[in-house]
Order: sequence, then structure tokens, then C-alpha cells
Amino acid sequence: MLIHPRAVVSAQAALQKSTFVSAQAIVQARASIGRGCIINTGAIVEHECIIGDFAHIAPGAVLAGNVTVGNNTLIGAGTIVREGIRIGSGVVVGA
Repeated sequence: MLIHPRAVVSAQAALQKSTFVSAQAIVQARASIGRGCIINTGAIVEHECIIGDFAHIAPGAVLAGNVTVGNNTLIGAGTIVREGIRIGSGVVVGA
């Protein structure tokens, strides 16, 4: 796992191996990020989100609280996903 020095990752978040968190990205408490994910520049992953393996949260995307993102899914740049939404595997949203 690689976390940019200008990223903010809660000590209560769980990140798996080979995941990258870019500059100015925020990962909040009780979020769970799978293997091989990219949390790109300025993306926000709020509390209790679950992100599957090999997902990409593109620059400026926002996942409100309690969002689930499946494996191999892309959340496009600037996309806002409201709280409680479940997104399946292999999906492209807002790109």
C-alpha cells in the first residue's frame, strides 16, 4: 500500500495491499478499501464505505457514507455517489 504524504487516511480505515491513495485524497473512519485500488487525487471516501478489489475512484469523486463499490469498478472523475448506494462489480459510473 502506498499513501501520498498529502493524503488523509483515518487510523480507523482498513486498506489492503497494493492500494494507492493519492495527494489530497481523504479516506474516513471505518472505510474499507480492497486490494489494488486507486483512490485518486482529491477523491473522498467517507465513513463506512466498502470498496472492492481493483476499483478506481477517480480524481475529485466523492463517496458519501456507507457506499459499497464492487470489484473492478470505476467511479469517474467528479462523480458524487450519495449515501447508502450499492454499486456492483465491473461497472463504470460517471465517466
